[in-house]
Amino acid sequence: LEEYGLEDSLVQMNRELVALSKRAAGGRAYVAGDLTMTGRQLYPLGDLMFEDLVEVYKEQAKVICEAGADLFAWRP
Repeated sequence: LEEYGLEDSLVQMNRELVALSKRAAGGRAYVAGDLTMTGRQLYPLGDLMFEDLVEVYKEQAKVICEAGADLFAWRP
């Protein structure tokens, strides 16, 4: 999101995505959260420090949980 100037939208976007998914599921399916790629490479291949990545994922996971996601999906 930072690349597109939307880093301040992380909380709002994740809340809305969970809400839309819950509405679409209508109680007939679980809603999973997902921590996706950031679009940046970790140091030393890129400029993203591991500690910064952890903070981004912690914030995103917290928002997704608070928004009511039922679980997290993981894919390699």
